[in-house]
Amino acid sequence: MKKMSGLAIASLVCGLLFLVPYLGVPLSVLALILGTKALKKINADPEHLEGKGFAIAGILLGAIAMLIVLILGIFLFIARMPEIEKVQMKGNDSLAKATLFTLSTASETYATINDGKYPSSVDDLTRSKDRLLKEDYCSRIISGYYFDCQFLKDGYVFSATPSKAGKSGTSEWTIKTGGIHDWRDMSTEK
Repeated sequence: MKKMSGLAIASLVCGLLFLVPYLGVPLSVLALILGTKALKKINADPEHLEGKGFAIAGILLGAIAMLIVLILGIFLFIARMPEIEKVQMKGNDSLAKATLFTLSTASETYATINDGKYPSSVDDLTRSKDRLLKEDYCSRIISGYYFDCQFLKDGYVFSATPSKAGKSGTSEWTIKTGGIHDWRDMSTEK
């Protein structure tokens, strides 16, 4: 008389319980593992073990459960994409403001060191003996913002504009001589 494989039964039970909250994924993986082991043992000793159908059913239920979890995960990710983009834009906005304040602070420090004379180019801030900036932020895109730097005879105007309006940032930021800053919210404009 053949003996029913305990692994096959366990595989089927785990496969049927994949809807249990918080345990569904581990149980589905367990159904796959137990079902595969049960099939190997049943195929190795078919005269003494039975339960091939249970093992196959457990494997199928485990695989279906994993597929459902994957599909739900993809749908959740897609549904949350607008929120993820908003968080990214807020981060880009903060970085743009911080970068403008860094440029302004470096320029004001340069003027203080050089008896009121403001830098004539970004090279004065990045390549001077005092090296007030580690990198050139001007005329390039950084984290979704294009940075424009105007070095004037008696000051400066630095601005940051989203490279993709409404997608990479929400506002246009400007900072002028003396650290005077202004911005235009582009998220409400159509």
